[in-house]
Amino acid sequence: FMHRASKGICSQPPEAIPITLESGQKVTVYRFPFKQFFQEHLLSDTFSDIRNLSVDASAPWGGYASDVGVLSDIHDGSWYQSSYKAFCEEAPEHGKYCYSPLIGYIDKPGTDGIMKNALEPWMWISTNIRQNKREDSSCWFPGGFIPNLTLISAAARQGQKGRVYSRSAAVRDYHCCLEV
Repeated sequence: FMHRASKGICSQPPEAIPITLESGQKVTVYRFPFKQFFQEHLLSDTFSDIRNLSVDASAPWGGYASDVGVLSDIHDGSWYQSSYKAFCEEAPEHGKYCYSPLIGYIDKPGTDGIMKNALEPWMWISTNIRQNKREDSSCWFPGGFIPNLTLISAAARQGQKGRVYSRSAAVRDYHCCLEV
């Protein structure tokens, strides 16, 4: 599957990173080269047309403010202005950097017909892209794949020494995978 997936996006196969879960079970998280994919994302055709971007045309990598009373895009809310202000305060030379917050998305499709080896693809997209373009799957870039931990066997859900695999342990395991 990893060979087909990486071939489909013209990339090297993702790096396989083994993780030991709290239950003691070993799983593998697959990670694509984030920096490379993000740079390619910023250099994509979508970013070459200012009409695709939710930015101030006179300063596309800077702050964005909307005086529209209706929230029609992700940057129209107050979170963008407040996070950009915090970014400027933390990075005194912020003009040298591109401010492009990301949206992460994860799904639970299977990689085979019986969901034996189900993986969850983790995808990214810049919030600078307008909603109508964010709905185009070709504008997203992959971060990697994490195992679908809800499909682990009943035996694996028993922790070490018979300890029950609790919901909080499942959440910690999931975040351990996401950390990669």
